[in-house]
Amino acid sequence: QVNKQVLEEVRRAEFVAFDLELTGLHVKNERFIGVERCYSAHREGAQTFLPVQVGLCAARRDPAKSTETSAHWILSPVSLYVFPQKAAEHHFSVS
Repeated sequence: QVNKQVLEEVRRAEFVAFDLELTGLHVKNERFIGVERCYSAHREGAQTFLPVQVGLCAARRDPAKSTETSAHWILSPVSLYVFPQKAAEHHFSVS
């Protein structure tokens, strides 16, 4: 269950950054030369592997500490696990 404080920070944020932790990254073990090939390999991996964790970071400026020339940011990071950490039974299968 997502914490109410996390939802409130996301509502108040000027922007939210997120990333995924996957069960793997590259399908093939090869060297990537060029932006297009590197992107293609990462895209293939993202379509193949499962996300196990989502990272969020809500960001907003603190008006009390910001000036006209610089901003003081308040960052609220959180990690959310896609799969439950505690389960009645754990199964691992390879086919």
